[in-house]
Amino acid sequence: MEWNEKTIQDVADKVIGKATTDAGFRRLALADPKAAIAQFNNEPIPESFSIRLVDNAGANLTMVLPPMAKAEGELSDRDLEQVAGGSRAGDAGKILGTIFGGIVKVLPKAFGAGG
Repeated sequence: MEWNEKTIQDVADKVIGKATTDAGFRRLALADPKAAIAQFNNEPIPESFSIRLVDNAGANLTMVLPPMAKAEGELSDRDLEQVAGGSRAGDAGKILGTIFGGIVKVLPKAFGAGG
């Protein structure tokens, strides 16, 4: 089963569902999330991808920080290519969204899924 947004959501739903009814599985999911996920999908999870499940035993907040920003005024190679190639107005909006931080779907990209 290939990792894509639907697969990720389906597996997450199964892990959460089983963790709410099976105490042993819940302990596994908290201690070794990749092993818990492997029970529902044996597609390898990249070693560099970290998964953390937390018990809902109080106030928790996990914040994912975006990649470090380029120095002020510095464009990425991709942005430079778009600007140098002469962009349409719609493309300019995409570039600005990239530069100033649009919403990014991190999870599917980490698994190599296109969305």
